[in-house]
This record gives sequence, structure tokens and C-alpha cells, in this order.
Amino acid sequence: MENLTKSYIWLVAAALLAASVSAGVGSKRPFTPTDSILDIIDTEQVEKMIAARRRNEEATASSAYVQRNELGEGSSETMVVSVPDQDESTEIPPGVDFRKILKSSRNALFVTKKEYLKEDWCKTESLVQKIREPGCLPATVINKFCYGQCNSFYIPKGPRRRDSNDERPPPAFKSCSFCKPKKFSWITVTLRCPGQNPPFKRKRLQKIKQCKCLPVGVN
Repeated sequence: MENLTKSYIWLVAAALLAASVSAGVGSKRPFTPTDSILDIIDTEQVEKMIAARRRNEEATASSAYVQRNELGEGSSETMVVSVPDQDESTEIPPGVDFRKILKSSRNALFVTKKEYLKEDWCKTESLVQKIREPGCLPATVINKFCYGQCNSFYIPKGPRRRDSNDERPPPAFKSCSFCKPKKFSWITVTLRCPGQNPPFKRKRLQKIKQCKCLPVGVN
């Protein structure tokens, strides 16, 4: 009797399992040509592949930065600064933004940071100048003098092929500006000299009209 009961229970369980399987198969909708292609494509995998390809293109693409180098009012220069190759052994100080570094020439790549290039200035100030000569009365002349701060540069260039015995330093670009007269004239000042023969003397004087930062010769 007990064995008959167990057999009956197993038959009922098998029947229920078969019914559930057949119901699942019957509810599944067969594939038809009208179905969307998104049903058979793993969209998440495709999005990952596109994102990876975009990252590779951005990493290999050459980038350039355009910056303005403003050294004074009303004057600005636009230059293109290109990113150096990874193979080049150019050292950039830590914490320095490459886009703020100026590119001068092929021989001197990195000059200085943009903030260091201050605008030079040169003023033309009035001056009360006295002309003196022994035995003569002094004369007063209204003249002008130059006062300011001008820029100077010393940029080392890349070494060239030379003899190993040549100990001379490599060539460099040197430029120096000086606050000096741009416009001037020469005048003659007559001094009165009582009791002398002749009773007057003439002195030649440079009278300044305008000053400006002008380049001077550099050895």
C-alpha cells in the first residue's frame, strides 16, 4: 500500500512538470521578419565598443592649442602652440600648464611662461637742467630725461655639430632694449661770462623730445 502511494505521488509530480514545460513552449513567440533588430543585438556591448573606439581616437589624435600673447594695450599676437611628441625629452616644470608656455622657434622650444613677459615702459619726464661753466653765469634750460624698464632676452639655441675640442659655448639669441631718446635735437646755449674775453661761451646740448625702449647692440 505504501509503495502504491509513493508511485502515485511521483506520477502526479511528473504530470505537473510536463504541463508546465508545455505551457512555456507554447507561450514563446516564434521569430518573424517583422521583429526589431534590437531584439537580436546586444546594445550594451555595442555601446561599450563605440566608447572604446572614441577613446582611442581621442588619445591618438594630435591636438593644438591657440592662445593670445598680449604684451600691451591694443597689441596682441595669436600663435598656435602644438603639443610636443612623447618621444621628445623636453622637460616641463611640474605644475606648469603647457598652454601658457610660449613657443619661439625650432631651436628654442620653451621660452618662459606667459605671465613673465611684462610690458616694458619708458617715460619722458621734464627736467630743469642748469648749464655751468667756470667764470660764466649758469643758464637754465628746460629739458627732458628718459626713465623706464625695458625687456632683455638671452635664449640658448640647440647645440650644433662641432669639434670635440671646441669649448666655446653654443650660440644664443640675445636681445636687450634700453630706455633712451627716440626723438631729440641739438641746441646751442650761450653763457654770459663777465670779465672774460670773449664775454660769452657757447655750449652744445642735446634736447630730448621723446623716449622709447629701443634695442641696443649686444656682444
